[in-house]
Amino acid sequence: MVTTKEKFWASRTTFPIDHYILLFLLSVLFPILLTCCNSFKHKPESTKEISTYGASTDNQEYMSMLLGEHVKWLSTAGKEGTRARLIGKYLGSINIKGAILDKAYLSHVNFYDANLDDASFKYAQMRYNKLNSCSLRNADFFHAKLDHTQFRRSTLYRANFRNASIRRANFEGANLSRADFSHSMGINTSFRGSDLRYADFGWARLAGADFTGADLRNADLRYADFDGAIFKDAKVDGARFE
Repeated sequence: MVTTKEKFWASRTTFPIDHYILLFLLSVLFPILLTCCNSFKHKPESTKEISTYGASTDNQEYMSMLLGEHVKWLSTAGKEGTRARLIGKYLGSINIKGAILDKAYLSHVNFYDANLDDASFKYAQMRYNKLNSCSLRNADFFHAKLDHTQFRRSTLYRANFRNASIRRANFEGANLSRADFSHSMGINTSFRGSDLRYADFGWARLAGADFTGADLRNADLRYADFDGAIFKDAKVDGARFE
């Protein structure tokens, strides 16, 4: 018959052994489980996006890689490649002439003094960016979201903003001659001092737009909504209003 004293000493010897075995198993298995979880969490997906937030990598090399993947993403309807996503990056003086960034996501990106001639940004999400002093000849912003984006002193000759959203965008001092703003939509957009000769604003809705000192000679302003717009000191010789 087992006495109470024997039961006590039996519990003192068996319990610690079980305890140590459990600790040993946890110490071995936990790192394995953690590694598996991390691997599953970061597993690449077909819908992943190339992105950066103020990365310090070489801009030209980085953009070449990003553009290549983005074009592949576009051409395969998302089955291959990766969608471009840029947030808070400085890309000053970069040369990506002819870049295709249709449907890309860009926010708070600074392209100061960049060469973006012939670049395509159709259907891109481009709010709160800075494209000041850039070369954007023939750039295509068809149906792009450009709210709060700056284009100050940039060259946008023959740029396409048809159907684009340009709410509170800033085009002050920009060369927008022969640019197409037809069917665009904006509120309090600034064109102060900009060159808008032969620009097309047909059917645009630009309530509260500021054209102070702008050159609108020979521009097409027919059927546009300029409710509350400012045309102080603007040149409108030859402009078509009807």
